[in-house]
Amino acid sequence: GWAYRFMKTWLTQNIEHPHGFSTTTDFRSLIYQKILSSTVSMSDIKKMKRMIQGVQFAKLNQLISEVSSEYRIEIADSSSLRALLEYLSEKYPPNKLNCTFRIKARDVVLYMHKNPSNKFAEKNYFTKFVSNYIEYAEATGRGLEKSWSLPPTLEESPFESMFSQIFLSDEFNFNRLSAEDIMAKWLEKVEISEEHSKLNNRDSIQG
Repeated sequence: GWAYRFMKTWLTQNIEHPHGFSTTTDFRSLIYQKILSSTVSMSDIKKMKRMIQGVQFAKLNQLISEVSSEYRIEIADSSSLRALLEYLSEKYPPNKLNCTFRIKARDVVLYMHKNPSNKFAEKNYFTKFVSNYIEYAEATGRGLEKSWSLPPTLEESPFESMFSQIFLSDEFNFNRLSAEDIMAKWLEKVEISEEHSKLNNRDSIQG
């Protein structure tokens, strides 16, 4: 519990030069050592999973707004869209989804030009187009091959930045990984408490 609570409190704040340390790097090094030397419980793991999925879901929501504005299409904030984004945030990196969203937005614009319809139907085209493409990509085993850098308007949060430095070794960031990938890399770096590791292996934890 200590590792999760401490990291949640500290990583969500912008810290420049904490009192008692000559540089931020010195302080971060201490935090890194303390976090990695602590054990995490099943409750900590579930909370961390919710936090990471929340970050990725928020990114996709922002991308939807960007695409809607850029391509001048209305996208309904429906339960179908939210369910789709929940699934996508867990399975795919935001940079690959950004490319998919843009391609499907263009497809929607072309489709509406050739097939005029009522406003209610048009608001749901984007969700349907993206959903159908994901189903096709998964059924054929192609996955999402292309990526597109996220717009500068989507700023990296302090939590993402510090998490990436500590647990992703700066090789990746949240834009290049799915929530599942991020959790897997985190679980590789932390020690699970004995009371839970006896009953749960790492694969079941991510399920």
